[in-house]
Amino acid sequence: MKRFAILLLLLSLLSADANVTTEGGNVTRVFLNGTRLSENWDGLYGQVVLGIGATQTYTATGNNISIMDLSGSSPPAGCSAQHINIIATNNTFPILVLPLSPGNITQLNELINSSENASNVFTFTDSYSLSVGSFSNIPSTYTHSYNNQNNFEMGYLNDANGNIVFVAKYNSDKVDWNNTHSDYQIMLPKGTSNMAYNIWVDVVYTCRPPSHERHHELYILPIPPQTAIIGRAKGVIIFVENTGDYTETNVRVSVVCPPSFSCGNASLGSIGEGDEKNATIWITGNEIGTFILKVEARSDDAYAYREFYFIVEPECRSNGDCPSQEYCEEGVCVEKKGLNETCNNDYECKTGLCEEGKCAECRTNQQCDWNEECVGGTCVEVLCKCGVVENHACIPYECCSNEECGVLRVCLNHNCTDNLPSMDVIGKNMTEGAYVDVLITDILGNPIEGAYVYTESMGVYTDGSGRARIRIPYSGVIYANALGQTLGKHLNITRLAYIKTKDFAYVLEEVEGNVLDSRSKPIGIVKIFYENKTTNTDENSVFRIKFESPGMKEVSGKKYGYLVKSATIEVVSPAEVCYFPYLLNIVGFRGSEMFILWVAAAIIGGINFLFYRKRVGSKFVRGFLYSFAPLILSIPNSWPFSVCFMINVSFIQLIFEAFLFLKIKRNEKKNKKK
Repeated sequence: MKRFAILLLLLSLLSADANVTTEGGNVTRVFLNGTRLSENWDGLYGQVVLGIGATQTYTATGNNISIMDLSGSSPPAGCSAQHINIIATNNTFPILVLPLSPGNITQLNELINSSENASNVFTFTDSYSLSVGSFSNIPSTYTHSYNNQNNFEMGYLNDANGNIVFVAKYNSDKVDWNNTHSDYQIMLPKGTSNMAYNIWVDVVYTCRPPSHERHHELYILPIPPQTAIIGRAKGVIIFVENTGDYTETNVRVSVVCPPSFSCGNASLGSIGEGDEKNATIWITGNEIGTFILKVEARSDDAYAYREFYFIVEPECRSNGDCPSQEYCEEGVCVEKKGLNETCNNDYECKTGLCEEGKCAECRTNQQCDWNEECVGGTCVEVLCKCGVVENHACIPYECCSNEECGVLRVCLNHNCTDNLPSMDVIGKNMTEGAYVDVLITDILGNPIEGAYVYTESMGVYTDGSGRARIRIPYSGVIYANALGQTLGKHLNITRLAYIKTKDFAYVLEEVEGNVLDSRSKPIGIVKIFYENKTTNTDENSVFRIKFESPGMKEVSGKKYGYLVKSATIEVVSPAEVCYFPYLLNIVGFRGSEMFILWVAAAIIGGINFLFYRKRVGSKFVRGFLYSFAPLILSIPNSWPFSVCFMINVSFIQLIFEAFLFLKIKRNEKKNKKK
C-alpha cells in the first residue's frame, strides 16, 4: 500500500538528502535516502508578515507537509519587534492558559505512542521569550533544513490545563527543508487520532522611550493580505502616518514589485506632525502565486516600509469558476465554442459535445429531441409518414387507409380489424314500455341501414341514419342483427309495478295487499307509504296496513329499479255502513251502494206480494200495502224509516210468507192422500 511520508524529522535522524514533490502545498510523494518515515507528525512551513494578525487552524493527520503563511500583529508606531515566535496549541480556543511550564515529555510520548515519540525529538532545552513572559529549560529541537543548518528551532510547553503548546522561533528568510526560503518550520503530532491546532504569531516588541531630541519619522499602517485576479489591476489603500516631530514634505509612496508585476506609485505631499494620509496604489499581478510585496514611504528626511501579502489568483481554476457560457482555459474564462468550431474537450462547446475535433450537437440519438436522430453530430428530424417515432426511429403502422386491409376489414387506429357493428341506445327515459332510439353503426362510426332491431315483443328495421325506434321490453334486453353479427344490450331499466289491494276498507280494519310487476310477479321488500306512515312488504310482496281515519286514501310504493303505481282505497267509518241482515252484519253496504238495497227491497216486496196473493186471494190493495209497506216507509231515509232497516222488515216478511207457503203446500198434499 502506498504510504505518504513527512520529512520534518530531526537533523540527527537524517543521513542523506531528500527529493520531494508537492501539490498545492501538500507533500504527495517523498523520496528518501536513509531517512525514516513519519506517520505521526505533520509539518508546517512558510513566510511570516507583520501587519494585521490572524489565527489559523490546522488538523494534523500524519504524513503531511503543508505551506502555511502567517500574519502577525505589527508593533505600534515607535515600537520595534524584538522576538517573533509561532505558537501552536491544541486548546479549543486560541489562548494560552497561564502559567506555562516546560513540556511533559512522558505525556507527549503517551499521546504519540510510537517510536517517533517526544523523547527522540526534543533532545535539548532552551529559553523562549513570549509576549506572556520568558521561559527556560524548555524541551527543544531543530527541524530539518536542506543545507543542514540549524535554521529552525521549536520548543514544547504545557499550559495550566495541560494543553500542548509548541513554539517555533522566527528566522527570517532561511533555507528550509525544501531548499526554498521560509521564516519558520514547526512539527505537530496527530496523537492517537487527528488533532486540531490553533496557530498564530506572537510578537514581543519594545518601544522607543520619550526623548527631548526631535526626529523625522514615518509609519505605514499594517496592510491586510490582498487578493487579485491575474492580469487585473487591484487598488491597495496605503495609510502613512507622521510619527515624527516635524512636518514631512514631499512624501512619496511606491511598491517594490516582482519583474512580472506592474505597480503604481503616489505622492502624498506634506504630512503634518501626528497626521495621516492615504493613497491608492494600483497593482497588476501577471503571475499566479502568493507574493510578499514591499511598500515604501519616503519624504525628504524620513523613510519607512511595510511588507504585505499579495495573492494573485487565476481568473478560474476550474470550469465551475466561470459563467455557464464560458470555460476555464489556462486560468482564464473564455467563451464556449459554437457548432462545428474546433475543440479538444466537451466542455469547450456550448453543446457540451466535442466530436472528432469539432463542436457537435449530438453524439447519440438520446441527445436529440424525441422525433430526431443524430446524423454526423447533427440532430435531424426522423421522416415517418405512416408510423410513429419511438426511440428516435420510425415504427411503421400496420395501415393508414382502409384499402390496405382487404375485404370486410377496415383500418382503425392504424390497425387492420374486422368491421364489427355496434349498438347504442339513445333516450333519457329508460322505463319499461317507454320508446327509445337504437343506433346501429359499423366500427368506423358509419350508420348501418336495414339492420333488424328486436325484443321479445316487437322488431323493426333501421332507417338510412341507422336508427330504429323500439319499446323497452320487460327484460330490458334489445337485440340487433347487422353485418352478419348479432348484438345485444342489457339496459338498466326501471320496471313497472302496481299495488294490488281492496278498494274499500273500514277505519282500523287491517288491509292486506301486494306489489306486483307488469307480469304480476310479486316484488319483495318494497317500501309502502300511507297516511304519513311507512311499512315494507315481506319477501313475498305482502303488506298489511290499517287506516285511522275515513276518506279516500292513497297507498304508494317505492323500490330502486321499479316505478310503482299507487292504489286508492275508500276508507269509511263502520257507522256509515248499512249492514244486512240487521244485527247479524253479514253484508255491509256503503252509501254509494245503497241503490242495491232499494232494488233488493223492491224484489223482496214483489215476492212477498206473490206469496200473499197466493195465500189470501184477490185482495190486491191490501196485499200491495202489506208487501211494499217497508219500502214505502224507507222513503224518509231516517232511522228507523230507512232502507237500511226496513229491508230487514221485508226480509222477515219474506221468511214468514215462505214458511206459510210451505205449510199450505204440505197440508194440500195431506188432503190429497185422504
